Amino acid sequence: PYILNSDKHWFEINEDGEIIKSTVYNEKKIEVPDTATSGIGLFDIIGFVALVLGVVYLIYDKKQK
Repeated sequence: PYILNSDKHWFEINEDGEIIKSTVYNEKKIEVPDTATSGIGLFDIIGFVALVLGVVYLIYDKKQK
C-alpha cells in the first residue's frame, strides 16, 4: 500500500509525437505487523463444545421419539 502523491505534475503534449516521460513517486505506507494468532483460542473451544452439545442433543432427541 502506498500514500498517493497529491502534488501537481505538469507536462506538455507536443504535436510532433515526441514522448515525454514523467516519473512520479509515492510514499510507502508504514507496514502493519501480522497480528494473526496461531493455536487454539477460546472461541475455538467454545465453538467445538457447542457443536458437540448440538450433536448430542440431536441424538438424544431422536432416541426419545
